[in-house]
Amino acid sequence: MPDEEYQVGLAACKHNLHGRIIWSKGSTPLKVAEVKSKLSPLWKTL
Repeated sequence: MPDEEYQVGLAACKHNLHGRIIWSKGSTPLKVAEVKSKLSPLWKTL
């Protein structure tokens, strides 16, 4: 992979949240807006 392409991909990753939410069995998943409201106090740039 060319260094320039790598650097572009690396820069893009700095601005994206990647994670995993583990739910208890039988739990109802949150909607995107609900996840955002829970994360926004912890992550100010949301």
